[in-house]
Amino acid sequence: MKKLFRLTVLPLALCLAMLLQVTALAADTDPEVPEELVSAIATEIEDEVNLSYAPSSVYDGYITRAVGTNDLPQSFDLRDKGVVTPVKLQYPFGTCWAFGAIAASEISILSQLGMTCDEFAEEYGYEMNLSERQVAYFVHNAIPASDSEEYNGQGGEGTHYINEYLNKEMTGGFAEQAGNVFSDGTGPVFEQEVPYQGADGLTANETTSRGSDVLCYSEEDDWSVPEEYRTAHDFDLVNCTELICPATLDENGNYTYNPYGTYDIKCALYEGYGVEIAFCADNSMPGKPSTSAYMNTAGEKPTWAHYTYESRTANHAVCIVGWDDNYPASNFTEGHQPPANGAWIVKNSWGSLNSDEMNTCDWGYEGSGYFYLSYYDM
Repeated sequence: MKKLFRLTVLPLALCLAMLLQVTALAADTDPEVPEELVSAIATEIEDEVNLSYAPSSVYDGYITRAVGTNDLPQSFDLRDKGVVTPVKLQYPFGTCWAFGAIAASEISILSQLGMTCDEFAEEYGYEMNLSERQVAYFVHNAIPASDSEEYNGQGGEGTHYINEYLNKEMTGGFAEQAGNVFSDGTGPVFEQEVPYQGADGLTANETTSRGSDVLCYSEEDDWSVPEEYRTAHDFDLVNCTELICPATLDENGNYTYNPYGTYDIKCALYEGYGVEIAFCADNSMPGKPSTSAYMNTAGEKPTWAHYTYESRTANHAVCIVGWDDNYPASNFTEGHQPPANGAWIVKNSWGSLNSDEMNTCDWGYEGSGYFYLSYYDM
């Protein structure tokens, strides 16, 4: 089986790349997802897609992707390739890390199939839409101890909480954790199998920091996932590697910009892989008040340009889909502007005006759900 995709993530101080390949659906998954769909994708990849890691190059001691600097354009956007799936809404939970991982996965799969979102749907009669809930739930729920025999003696392994609290299965996390459950054979599966909603489909209205109401599924519901989905996966993890982080610390613990990190991420994007990155946002959820001037939302036409101008711990994860070397530093908050031009084009998980009813939110430039993130973000 040829390799299908590499999911690229940048949590905190490291970039993690993952390769997955298509596999047959587990027998105990929802029959609504036809096995013929996955088999057809597998055949497409086996016959038409020739994938491999590009050889690495070494620059000043850093191992980077092999795409030459002169080969990269000044701007690039995977949306122009038609492989970026619609913006989703993570409400009502802090599951940004799972949404970023799935967004990168969806992009990478489509790129390696050589299909756009529309072409995939037309070919298979099925949207490229993978489940965040499955990933988020099983990251935070250990294998039942009573099922030790079924799981080859591994019953009880996983995350355990000292204090029980509501919906712990849908709480925060890190991009590495998505890679961990993928490597265990848990996910990803299609959204229709494990949709992002509680068992009863209860809904609620939330108010965002910009004063708009958002319709989402209620956390006052049963968000647990049947145990049979712990081993359900429509794609297999093949490999994980680290990429370079642009934000690093010097010998004195102070922030320093590493251009090789920016280069490495560009190469991954240029090869068709989505990139998940964690950074310090104004707030970790759209309904919380802004606590800084990192995001420029001033004026009648805000630029939605984000620059964390001080060294901070990450609190939010998103998916990079492109870059613009000439994006003006002047577009960032006055008095807190980066040292030079250049920004990532970033897909968030806080909804958009262009999304369906359950994912609608007036967030991002022109309500698109996207924003710009400075190369020099600390």
